[in-house]
Parts: sequence; structure tokens; C-alpha cells
Amino acid sequence: MVNPRHDSNPGPWSAESSALDSSVALARTGDQARLAAVRRTALLNQESTPALDRLARLAARMLGTPVSLVSLIDEDRQYFAGHTGLPEQIAQEQQTPFTHSLCRYVVLDQAPVVINDTHTDARASSNGAVTDLAVGAYAGVPITSPDGQLLGSFCAIDWQPREWSVDDLATLEDIGAAVAAEIESRALLIERDQEHARLRLLVAVGSAITANYQDGLAPAVAAELAPAACDWCIVEIAEPAADGGSTRPLSVAIGAPDDDARTRVERLHEAARSFPGWRSPTILASDSGLPVYIEHATLEKLVEPEHRADVTPELLEIIHAAGIGSVSSFPLRAHGEPLGAITLVRADPSIGFSDEERILHAAVARQLSLAIDAAQLGAEVLQRANAAQVIERISDGVVLLDDDARVAVWNPSLARITGRDADEAMGRPIEEALPELAAAMGEPAIAGSGRILRIAAPGGIRWVAVTGASAGDGAVFALRDVTSEHLLERTRDEMVATVSHQLRTPVTSVLAAAQTLQRDDIELDDATRDLLIDTIAQQGHRLEELCDEVLLAYRLENGVHSVRLEPVELDVVLDELITSMDVLGTGERHATVDASARGLRLFADDHAMRQVMGNLLDNAFKYSPPGSEVRVEARPVDEGIEVAVVDAGIGIPHEHHDAVFERFHRLDPDMSRGVGGAGLGLFVVRELVHLMNGEVRIEPAEPFGTRMVITLPVAER
Repeated sequence: MVNPRHDSNPGPWSAESSALDSSVALARTGDQARLAAVRRTALLNQESTPALDRLARLAARMLGTPVSLVSLIDEDRQYFAGHTGLPEQIAQEQQTPFTHSLCRYVVLDQAPVVINDTHTDARASSNGAVTDLAVGAYAGVPITSPDGQLLGSFCAIDWQPREWSVDDLATLEDIGAAVAAEIESRALLIERDQEHARLRLLVAVGSAITANYQDGLAPAVAAELAPAACDWCIVEIAEPAADGGSTRPLSVAIGAPDDDARTRVERLHEAARSFPGWRSPTILASDSGLPVYIEHATLEKLVEPEHRADVTPELLEIIHAAGIGSVSSFPLRAHGEPLGAITLVRADPSIGFSDEERILHAAVARQLSLAIDAAQLGAEVLQRANAAQVIERISDGVVLLDDDARVAVWNPSLARITGRDADEAMGRPIEEALPELAAAMGEPAIAGSGRILRIAAPGGIRWVAVTGASAGDGAVFALRDVTSEHLLERTRDEMVATVSHQLRTPVTSVLAAAQTLQRDDIELDDATRDLLIDTIAQQGHRLEELCDEVLLAYRLENGVHSVRLEPVELDVVLDELITSMDVLGTGERHATVDASARGLRLFADDHAMRQVMGNLLDNAFKYSPPGSEVRVEARPVDEGIEVAVVDAGIGIPHEHHDAVFERFHRLDPDMSRGVGGAGLGLFVVRELVHLMNGEVRIEPAEPFGTRMVITLPVAER
């Protein structure tokens, strides 16, 4: 439940607050990445969390202090996500401004802050926490997210001065680690719920599209998007020209939570379209065919410079009434032609759209584009069923049946999709020409866009989307080959299953360790507590590596990852990688760098090169028997420098040499010997090597094993 006290009476410090010093001003402007990490916790403005309250009570009890806090440092305040011992008013409000915060110094210093006597401490003595709230002693340690962002402080407070011992600080740090683990576990669960909500929304949009296939697409989709995915939205669809001309009227629908909000957005839509300098994100996306994202929308971002002076107070009032904080627009397109755009808006400028939400927006735009295209295609086929030139040239397969359900038209695209020539199909009953379609003809969904057929073609299984309609006494069907989309969907499902499986073990370990630390009914010795905290740290690191790998694979697949090419010393990269692997432990396996790799310089990206070689060495270690050696060789070749990682492992069958570089591809479980992983390592290797203008290939090693070979340009000396 959102805590309404955020906007209530600010408390006893409002009248006496002094001007903030420069360090507070720095915290007030705030590092955006850190503030984003704080908001990701979803703890701000929430009632205090019982698990965090319990950890605060545990710290207070073990340290013998009256107060302990889990303090999140926001842009201009500290918020208590867990607490014990606070005065009643502050406990109700769960926050203080920076004028009354010692915890902010932990974030500013990026280190623990220990104050034995606040009255004699130069920085603390003038702080409102001391002058107004009578804090006598303070000790706080950083709360850090898995990616290293400082979220706030876990602290203990005494009303009297006291000497904090080394053991006191160690206890605070140990429980603080459990606090960080609890916060991260809660954030992961919330993100999982958000992902489920996004999937449910995508299904709801698909159902709305199917139900309104022939009419009312724009308002049906707009009603699903707002308020489920945004505060308000606009869906614009370019209708087919009535007379075959170039003019395409727009069907515009506005989604909003209620009639008042819809009226405010309609006023904005009308006023903005009549204002010559308005930079409409919807029009920009539709015309360019590219997504448009505006974070922290301002007048400067929405109006052309030469027209900003023309903005009237009335237009300003209309803009503010509608609420434009962050904007996400995606084009609707088919076959390279614009069909319109969707625009989703959040009114609060501090709450943007996450990458995951914008992926959802793109999926909705794709669904809607396919439906619009299918609807327009169906209308066109119906209107021109006898126009042989259109049917001959159309990219979708078309079959026209006469009143006896015999094939009257079988266009070349359908012959290509099914592998069945028109000569074989013409005049034959549809049950013989295309039995898969005949079996589905009686189903209601065949009249819409929701039916997918599996067709056995000579080149393999094809997946085909079918749209059908009556044509006189017969029927006409349009068939679109969606095999690649089907495979992409299956790949996504495999990704979800694989990543979920890989996440389950570390998340379970983190939760089990954190819950054990939280228990009040058992006494834990130092060794057990250290073991549990080490477990949380190790599994958290594992989660971080998996998330980084999935994010990198996503960036590579979508072409948004970049590299910086410069001279790279190959032996330096290899020596540091092998040393770090030795520190982390690789069992009874050893890696050596051949003398041939010494003194060679590549023209590559240093970080990408470490990622590539790290993945290749990690694979070699995983699939090699204990006691075997992994060897790194290198040599100059005509194309540049060839680097090979050679293992004595189980080898890769020749038929898998190309497939192993695809996302989530795994060899047979028996062949892979049960080795874990998300199946992204070699995909990342291939994409990074290609970005560095190189090539990668697989060769068998002698007498057994694998040679993973990359070739990269040489750096001129």
C-alpha cells in the first residue's frame, strides 16, 4: 500500500531547517543510475517491510542500541524501509529531509560512517538529527545493490555518546549484507510479477485484436494499454484509401483511465496538431519507422526551437493538464509501408519506461501491424479476388475456392509456401490440394487472424497464418508464412525456460540463507553466519553474471552494442584472465599460454576481447576432464592473428559446429555431461568477434577435443 505520508506535514524540522551544504546539493541532484537503483527496490513510499523491520530489531538487540534503521537515500530525503525505536512522528512518516540525515554521509563517503560523539563531530554536530532529534552516537554501513550502486545505509543509533567497537561494526556489516540480500530478493520477485503482468497484457492485446479484427482495432488496443501499461495512450491507424488514391485517413483512439482524463488528452491532441511547431512523437515514429523515446519530457523536447516563443499560456495549461512525463512511441509498419503508430505516456516525469516495458510496446506494435496488414490484405483479396495480376504478385499465398470447395486460384506464393505447384492443385478438392487448410475451414477462428496452420512442405515444416472470408458462393483464403516468427517465439520460450532454470538455484540459495539469518529462534555462531553471508554473496555474483550475459546477448542481437577498437596486448589479456580463473578455482584443470602468443598485438576492443577469451576458456574448462590441460596458441596469418583455445574434452560433432553459436543451443545432455549455463556463451563470442571485424570457427583437436579458433586484425606497431 502506498504510504500517503510522503506529502504530509514535513515535521518539526520545517521551520528551523538550515541551508543545505554543497555535499547535500550533490546528493540532491543525485547520480541517475544510483537513483534508478533505489527506485528499482520498490520500497520508497511503502509501509516498512516486516523482514527489514526484523533485521533492524536484530541489530538493535545485538548492539544494545535503541534505534536501528534501513535508510534508503533518495534524491532529497532519506526513507526508512525498515526501522525500530524511532520517535512516533518520524516512525509514522518514515522519512526525514537531508537536513536531518546522517545516513546520507554513508552514500556521499561511499564507506561506513562511525561517530562516537555527534556533538564533537565537525560534520554531524550541526545536523538536525543531532540538534533537533538528539542523536548522540551513530554507526552506519553502506547498503549496496548487486551492480554496485549505493542504495543507502544500515545504521544503529544511540541517544548517548558511545564507543563503537570493531565487533559492533562487524555485526552491523554482517546484518547489513542480509538487508541488501533481502532488498534484492524482494526486487527480483517484484520484477517477476511485473514480467507476468506484461505477458498477461500482451495476451489481452492479442485477444482484443482477434475480437476486433475487422473493425475497431484502435479503440480496442487503446483500452487494453491504458491504464494497464501507461497513464494514457494514443493509437493511430492509417486506413486504406477509399478510392485507391494516396490519401489515407487516420483512425485515432485515446486510452485513458476515465472520461475526465480522456477529455484532457483529446484537448491536447487537438491543440497540438493545430500548433505548427509541435514535435509529435506519434508522427515522428510513424514517418521515420523508428521508435521514439522521450524521458523527462519538457517543452524543449516537444516544440521546435523557432516556435517555442509562440507557445501560449492556454497551450501550456492544456499540456500540464494532460500530463506528459515520459513518452514511448512505436511505428506500425508492414512491408516497409507506414500504418500508423502507438504512443504510451506516463504523467510523472520521475517514472520512465523500462527496457522491458519498451520491448512489450514493440511486441504490441508488431501484433497490431500484423493484424492491420492482415485485415487490409483480406479486404483487398475480397475486393479483387478475380484480379489475377494482384494475386500473381502478392507475397502471401492465396487460394480461391468455388462453390464446390475446389481450387479455382492457386497463386505462385502459395506454391512456394506449400511446395505444391498450381498444376497439382487446380480443380482438385481442397481436402486433396491442402488437407491442413481443409481440416481448419470449419473452425470459427479461420475467419480472423488468430489461426496458425502447420504445413508439411518438401523443404520442412512451415507455419502459416490464415485469413479467410466468403467470396460469393465460395471462399478465399490468404496464407502468410510466419515460420521465422514462430521460431522466434519458440526461441523466446526456450530463453524464458533456460534463464528461469538458471535463476532458480541462486535465488533459492539467497532466500534460504537470508531467511536463516532472519530467524530469532536460533543462535548462529560466527562461522555459520559467515558461511550464510558468503553464500548470499556468491549466489548474488552468479545472478549478476547471468543477468549481464542475458543483457549483453540482447544488446548484441538488437545491434545496440558497440566496441572501441585499439591495440590490445594478447598475452596481457590471457595472463590476467588465467590468473583470475585460478583465484576463483577451476578444479584439477590447468591453462597454459603457448610462447607463440607472446608479443602479439590485436586491433580489437580490450573489454570485448576479455569477454571472448573468458567465454572460450570457461567452455574449455567445463567440458574437459579433471587433470587435463587447456592450451592457448596464436600465430600470424594473412588475415591478421589467429588465436586458438585447445582442450582435450568431449569434442563437438561436426553437424553442431554452426548451431552451437546460436542462442540457447545446447548439445545433447549426455554429451554435455550435465554442465550448466544459459547457452549464450558462444553466441556472445561470435557476435563480439564479428563486431571486431573477425571470424570464429571450430576445428577438431588431435587426438581428441576441440580447437576454438578466432581470427582478428593485427595492430600496426
